Amino acid sequence: MSRAPIYFPVDVPPQMPGRQPRLGADGAGTTYFERDEELDEYLAAKREAVRVLDAAPDEERAAAWLRDALGREHPGTVDGLGALDDAVRAVQEDVVLMRRPSGAEAAAAIASYLHVSFATGWCPDCACGRSFLDIHAPVPERHAFVEANRRRLANNLFGDDRRTAVRFVWTVTPDARLDRRRCPRGLHPTVTASWDGATTAWLRVERQVIVPLSDVLSVFLIRVYRHDVRALTAERRDVLRRSVAAMDPALAAYKGLADHRAAIAALLA
Repeated sequence: MSRAPIYFPVDVPPQMPGRQPRLGADGAGTTYFERDEELDEYLAAKREAVRVLDAAPDEERAAAWLRDALGREHPGTVDGLGALDDAVRAVQEDVVLMRRPSGAEAAAAIASYLHVSFATGWCPDCACGRSFLDIHAPVPERHAFVEANRRRLANNLFGDDRRTAVRFVWTVTPDARLDRRRCPRGLHPTVTASWDGATTAWLRVERQVIVPLSDVLSVFLIRVYRHDVRALTAERRDVLRRSVAAMDPALAAYKGLADHRAAIAALLA
């Protein structure tokens, strides 16, 4: 099985939410689902899904799409996969379904189903049933994510041309754990880590694939990649160091990096 690809969506200064090419474009990957030598680790760490009460029709539609896409991209992997929960447990990606209420704007779409095992600094349980705008409220109003643009970005979920977009977000962490969830209300499990004594840093990249299925239903795929910075080229370590240094205070605080820039710079030297 192939090694995990190395996506490096790091700009100086960093941008939010970053580049959003079409699936198949240079640097975006060519398949919805990527399978590599870390497959078993990901599948073993899968958690349970959370959902709103009336999500069954959405799940059936999404499960049919997932089985079809996975069967085309990775033949022989869909045998026995029926319900959406079973299908998601067979892929390395997390899956979120966004449902737009009848007559509502795209930004009012709610997360009706979340099979998220590898969250990066957010709480899937808290996001269930909340709207696109509510879920993204903690994200700093920077670059493409300024308030005036958020409703326009939500339109990508249900675009008339069924455009499949890929976007990347990244951060730097002190450990390689797949699950880095954080519940700000203290009601659900939270993963914590300390930079104290860290011997390396990990570049954590999310490849997010937005798949409109209809005018009211969208699949949101999230694949996490972890790269020990010691395995990056010297040029990429330098770009990453300069990007973290150039990150504005609000974005650095949101990513949990504001108080650790000196430690990160030392690990990237």
